Amino acid sequence: MTYGDIRALALAKRAARDGTGRQLRIALGASQSAFASACGVSPATVTRWENRSRTPSGAAAIRYGRLLQRFGLKDDGGASSEAA
Repeated sequence: MTYGDIRALALAKRAARDGTGRQLRIALGASQSAFASACGVSPATVTRWENRSRTPSGAAAIRYGRLLQRFGLKDDGGASSEAA
């Protein structure tokens, strides 16, 4: 696991816990299905992450974290001006 993977994993867990992942997805106008497809999981899994009934883990969490990074979510909780 690389340092970038660890950062993406931590970001995915935080974004699921505090709701920033859902907020970003909605701001982008993206569906849960689109995010699920990009992460290699089912839409139901994204729903569980966003409802805080499950925490992202493993390779899917890293993909989710990298997707959030790509669309502007920063490790400090802020979003870049591109995503805002």
